[in-house]
Amino acid sequence: MDNWCPHRRGPLGQGWLEGKAVVCPWHSWAFDTTTGEAVPPDRGKVDIYGIKIEGEDVLVNLS
Repeated sequence: MDNWCPHRRGPLGQGWLEGKAVVCPWHSWAFDTTTGEAVPPDRGKVDIYGIKIEGEDVLVNLS
């Protein structure tokens, strides 16, 4: 998941999880970690990146 909230570019990596949503620490916008869609009533979307685990390595597909 992209680190930046589209609302005011808050750092999502400093937020917290509520169920399967990550919550922005600045204004509490929440985004589904599987789709990147904002949880209603907010609107917006963050990019989601596929991952693959190989042994001890975590590979991230950035394209």
